Amino acid sequence: NRDGILKTPLRVARFFLFATKGYHQVVEDIIGGAIFPEAGLKGCNGCGGGLGGMIVVRNIDLFSLCHGCLLPFKVCCHVAYISAGQSVVGLSKLSRVADMFARRLQTPQKLAEDISQALADTIKPLG
Repeated sequence: NRDGILKTPLRVARFFLFATKGYHQVVEDIIGGAIFPEAGLKGCNGCGGGLGGMIVVRNIDLFSLCHGCLLPFKVCCHVAYISAGQSVVGLSKLSRVADMFARRLQTPQKLAEDISQALADTIKPLG
């Protein structure tokens, strides 16, 4: 009945709601309409800006909870893809998708698999 611990159960419940909010999110809702035509050379559309380039977002720091022991872990994630349909997704959406899966009970290996599979299914890149 100490004052310092009276609200601890509420704080713990709020933490787990925040740490697992990814279960209430869907990749399609995050990406939404943020798929844009690539800017090509000389005003035309082309693959990778006309250069066949790779879209990369690096150094995404993610925090998640281990599904087996509920201990937190941190990973640094890099997301890259090559556009297939002459359109690209907004860069901020890639990190938001990664964060959505981090906000589920995970292992680092499963986190990487979930992110890559979701992006492959949603934006259908060449690689």
